[in-house]
Amino acid sequence: PDDAQRLLAALGTFAGGFNLDAAHAVTNAPADLAHPDLELLIDRSFVLVDERSTGELRFSLLRRTPR
Repeated sequence: PDDAQRLLAALGTFAGGFNLDAAHAVTNAPADLAHPDLELLIDRSFVLVDERSTGELRFSLLRRTPR
């Protein structure tokens, strides 16, 4: 799998969403670096972004709903 697929699998460990620090923790990437694979997953709508009233960004994975 490519890097974006590995990141998506790693982010699947979070229930109920995560913040950027948590995303960096599961990828072992420094928190001060932009994560291009995360941006790709957002662009492709696999990861959703919610900005809280505090300005904090929260992320969550797109979930499939069974038919």
